Amino acid sequence: MKYYFIWVLILLGWSPKSFSQSITPISKLYLNTGIMVKPQRGSDGTGGELGFSVVVRNKWSFTFSFHDLTMNPSNLPKDFDPGYSEGFALILPYSGPDLDPNISCKLYSITIGRYYPLGKRSWFQLEGGPSFVSSYKTSFTSQPVTSGSVNYLIGYENYTTSNYTMKKEKKSGMGLLLRADIQQAISRHLAMGISFHSCLNGIQSPLFFEVRMLGGHFGIPRKTKKTN
Repeated sequence: MKYYFIWVLILLGWSPKSFSQSITPISKLYLNTGIMVKPQRGSDGTGGELGFSVVVRNKWSFTFSFHDLTMNPSNLPKDFDPGYSEGFALILPYSGPDLDPNISCKLYSITIGRYYPLGKRSWFQLEGGPSFVSSYKTSFTSQPVTSGSVNYLIGYENYTTSNYTMKKEKKSGMGLLLRADIQQAISRHLAMGISFHSCLNGIQSPLFFEVRMLGGHFGIPRKTKKTN
């Protein structure tokens, strides 16, 4: 894990001297929330982020964030078929997969990086830092597919089983979160943005895309009326 932190410091061009010079007054201070999707194989997953970011005038940025993801595991077999079940319970119909492979993944992160202005109301941030990961280790075992019907006193069910069984084990540990954010202010206190995040760890390593909304202080001066 120490090599991850060394890599981040090199990426950000950090040195003790440059960091000591970076402690200056705050130029941006805002909360952000976002909706995420997972743009990779097995991308049946979504999630959200809640974060707090600070930018100081020497262009350093800091973000404290929490991510809550629901996603397919990274080791999902290529030929995985979830199967299905459908039927009635009392008078209510239902349907769904026989085996849902989705798992939860929660990230608690602190990242540090550089702030790059792109215009009067837009900016870019590149950050990296440690992340506490809480998720599941998964394993899959192939099995024969069977189909059938079951009648109950209050309904019935038709089913086709998945071609795999799934085992999962709760795990937690440390990882490295890398993020690239682009923001555009739409007013003095509101902004929108997009973001790409990746969390490298030994449990589940998600890559995801986010659309985000920000609210706070962006350092945009108030317009003054011209007087004749």
